[in-house]
Amino acid sequence: VWASHEDFVAWTKSENFRAAHRNAGTSKVHYLGHPQFEGFSVVEGA
Repeated sequence: VWASHEDFVAWTKSENFRAAHRNAGTSKVHYLGHPQFEGFSVVEGA
């Protein structure tokens, strides 16, 4: 949380911001295809 919009903008231009986002966009994709719904039914009692 920043005290003002100016503080936020200053943070986005800081070395800390650059270090935290250094590898942004370089990670590999963690899925092989489109999402597919997988649902389950609940069975109560036995």
